Amino acid sequence: MRAAILVTTRPGRGHDVVQAVRERPEVVRCYATHGPFQAVVDAHPPDHQGLLDVLAAINGVESQVASETLLDMGLDTLDQIGPTPEEGAAQHALVLLTEDKEEGCKLVHTLHAAALESHESVHDAYPVLGRFDTVAWLQTSSRAELEAGIRALEALEGVAGSLPLLSRQEAP
Repeated sequence: MRAAILVTTRPGRGHDVVQAVRERPEVVRCYATHGPFQAVVDAHPPDHQGLLDVLAAINGVESQVASETLLDMGLDTLDQIGPTPEEGAAQHALVLLTEDKEEGCKLVHTLHAAALESHESVHDAYPVLGRFDTVAWLQTSSRAELEAGIRALEALEGVAGSLPLLSRQEAP
C-alpha cells in the first residue's frame, strides 16, 4: 500500500508534521512544502492499520488543520523508478498530475517510460484515487534541475494539469 498525504497546517508550521512522522517506519519521505499544502508525506504502510497509525500521528500535531490522503490505486504498479531518496538531498518535490480524461489511465505508464529514458529526477510515481490522478516524487541536487524535471513532467502527453509542491528549508 502506498499513500501520498497532503497536509494543511497553520502558516509556516509544516515542519511540525515532518517532525511528528519522519521516524515512523511506514514513512518513506516527508517534507514541508511551498503552496496550498504545508507538508507532504509519502507512506508505504503494510496494511490499513499502518496507514491509520500515520494519519493518527499527523492528526495529533497541534498545528495541523486538515489532511487529504491520495491512495495508490494498485493498478499494475511498476517498481520504484530511482533509488531510495537520499537523506538530506538538496531539493525535493511532489508533483500532483491530472490526466486528459480521453487518455484514460495511461499517464503513470508514460511517466515511468519517460523517467527511465531521461528524467532521472523522478524517483517514484503511481496512480492515485482522489482529485488528482498521479503522484510523482522528484529529487535532485539543485533547484534548477528540479524545475526542469517538473517542466518535463508537465510536458508529457496526457497531462492536463499539475500542482508542484516544492520542498522548503525550514528551521524546526
